[in-house]
Amino acid sequence: MSAIRIAWLPIVICVPIALSGCVNLDSPPPTSQSRRVVINFTNQELSAWSDIPMGAYRIPNSQVIVSGYQEGGINFGTIHGIVTVAPTVSGGTQEIAAVKSSQQALQISLTTLAPAVLHTFLESRFSAKYTLEQDPSAPVLSIGGDIVLMFENESRVRPFVVLNATLTEPHGSRLTWAMRYTASIGTPRALTGDGSWTADGGAALQTVVSLEMQRALAVMLTDVSSPFVRDRHAKTTAQGYFPFIKGRFQVIGYMLGEDADSLVFVPDVPSTSMLHGVQVMDKSITVFRAATADDPRMKSLN
Repeated sequence: MSAIRIAWLPIVICVPIALSGCVNLDSPPPTSQSRRVVINFTNQELSAWSDIPMGAYRIPNSQVIVSGYQEGGINFGTIHGIVTVAPTVSGGTQEIAAVKSSQQALQISLTTLAPAVLHTFLESRFSAKYTLEQDPSAPVLSIGGDIVLMFENESRVRPFVVLNATLTEPHGSRLTWAMRYTASIGTPRALTGDGSWTADGGAALQTVVSLEMQRALAVMLTDVSSPFVRDRHAKTTAQGYFPFIKGRFQVIGYMLGEDADSLVFVPDVPSTSMLHGVQVMDKSITVFRAATADDPRMKSLN
């Protein structure tokens, strides 16, 4: 995905809409583990080369990335039946000025928030499956990621928590699995002003990010300890919001599960796509239905 830095060329993300010659690399389940897994929450951030579109802005001294302010956002099209993405980076002066004026309230670290969430999980539902203690003979689940603030328009911002997970054999001898988990909750807010994400020192953003992290981690830990079934014969069409994709978007994929608040969904896309990974989506803002033969692989609903 390093080609994403060339603004005037479309980046080809292979999705088998037709006989495109692309290999489908959708999200495989992890291998079930027979012993407790060591969790290592790291400060590893999303990669600027493979995970983040051109023009996104990282808040200094934080794990917060701002995107969606770029004029035109991320534009989808097709070339010979292959989905392409052509990001643009002009515009966004007003939005970036607002971000820079509020940077202190946006200096949030997932690495700081994670220990309390993980301790709570391991004291309850996951105590038999995971440990935070070092054990050279145990497999290791390494987790890192960022908060993504997506501008939906000039005044409304939607936060996401995006986590990358990797599973290695004991002693770090071999990487056996890797996956991205994303969660978003509720409605967008203004970045600045009364009732905004940065009001009261960013209290509202801290609360939502903590809840999003809890949802993403709960799904991840469940998936690793007892993998969700990926039923490739029962496809679902989802309409909702995704990190680095501006506005409401429709995509075909697989439903993994749900609870009272969230739906767990995997877009049927290759690992090079910005949509790749397990999406934990808020039921209040997401529409799911059985996919039909007439549904496009992906479509902007803006």
